[in-house]
Amino acid sequence: MLLFGMLDDRLSVGRGVERRPVQIAVTVVLGGDWAEYRTTTVDFSDYGLRLESDLTLSLFQHVGLLLATRPDHVIEASVAWMGRSDSAQSAQVGLKFLKPLQG
Repeated sequence: MLLFGMLDDRLSVGRGVERRPVQIAVTVVLGGDWAEYRTTTVDFSDYGLRLESDLTLSLFQHVGLLLATRPDHVIEASVAWMGRSDSAQSAQVGLKFLKPLQG
């Protein structure tokens, strides 16, 4: 598992689950101050997603996600990786769902 950055933009390198490229509006809810930030996904799987965002997050930080497709359901996730500042993923973050999505 790469924590800071990804090798490239291929969707399934070294992954057991294929990510689907899709743009979905997402509201990120940060627990400490209940602040909400709007952003969009780059890709998505049943186990996590990649966001295009300039949010300041910490590795393993827990966040809540509200997807535009399911605005009444908060998805709990944690920060799995953050794009390196010198890479194509510099404004991206990978989030792992605490429970895989079903249906």
